[in-house]
Amino acid sequence: MHTMELSTAIRNQVKPQYKILDELVIYHDQIDTILVDDPNVVVDELIIAENIMVNSGKLLADAKYWLNEAMHSDTINTMKMLTKEQPKITSTAINQIVKSLCKDQQYMVDFAERLNRSATHRADYCRSIMSKHKAEMFNRY
Repeated sequence: MHTMELSTAIRNQVKPQYKILDELVIYHDQIDTILVDDPNVVVDELIIAENIMVNSGKLLADAKYWLNEAMHSDTINTMKMLTKEQPKITSTAINQIVKSLCKDQQYMVDFAERLNRSATHRADYCRSIMSKHKAEMFNRY
């Protein structure tokens, strides 16, 4: 596969930015609940957490794609413009400006990373509760 074909194939797999944010909000609302110590509920919550882990990982990759896309285009354009206007501007200053131009994409990356970590911790906690109930069940008999 040629580089151009690969780029097109990848781009076709990446969700639009507005869909990434919409899905992150939906998943956040699903996981932002109080977990009760009921084995039946915990099993359902584990399934939800694992689903969010998988999907937020894909959303994270998509968000990073858009961040890289924004940084690449904004970096080149900003550097050209700034070096013409102010030849003595530092690379640190240019980087800070580029970061500010990409703040929305960075927000999506941060949101997806945080959601993925939260879902992982939630799944671990669900497994701990299930193990506790299993041990209690064995101790009864």
